[in-house]
Amino acid sequence: MQGFGFPFRAGCSLKTFDAKIHPPYHFSGKSSLILAILRILDLESGRITIDGIDITNIPRNVLRARIVTIPQEPVELPGTVRYNLEPTRDSVATSPTDDELTSVLACVGLWDVVLARGGLDAELDMLGLSSGQKQWFSLARAVLAVRRSGKGTEGGVVLVDEATSNVDGQTDKKMQAIMKKEFSSNTVIVVAHRLETLDDANVVVVLEGGRVLEVK
Repeated sequence: MQGFGFPFRAGCSLKTFDAKIHPPYHFSGKSSLILAILRILDLESGRITIDGIDITNIPRNVLRARIVTIPQEPVELPGTVRYNLEPTRDSVATSPTDDELTSVLACVGLWDVVLARGGLDAELDMLGLSSGQKQWFSLARAVLAVRRSGKGTEGGVVLVDEATSNVDGQTDKKMQAIMKKEFSSNTVIVVAHRLETLDDANVVVVLEGGRVLEVK
């Protein structure tokens, strides 16, 4: 990723910011940056490029399908566990195998819970997952997306927006360890207020009032 250029339209929180990020890289930023990368917020000036391509030249649905995102609030769609793990699959032919699904759930410690409550074809909202377990489920979805996309090779982008803000410190460390392992070849952009969440970041950008205070 190269050449972030802001500012945003009035009312948005991030002012001027330029950076170059080369994969594999772990970078800490702000939620407005993530929204801009996904083209949820439009730039008033400047540009964002990924692999030299200006993202405004990429259809929004294509851009969002190619970038793996772990949001602060877990997304729970109507449907089964199987469907919720990969809701963007194009057809049955491209669907992940049961082994792939159970592997990612086991990776985050949820497979035994899911199996005991109906398995992959159980309705997700009927499992009664806690808020913390829903965060783990979001991580499982991201791990599956990275594994299946082939983006274990250099260049895949993963956006993490306060994904561990609602879990305790011990759980945060466990989630960070999984992300470090599974996303080791990806460019990872993290938004976090908990400093220990950023221990593995190559670059940390401290922001206040929409401006860069410090880069370390």
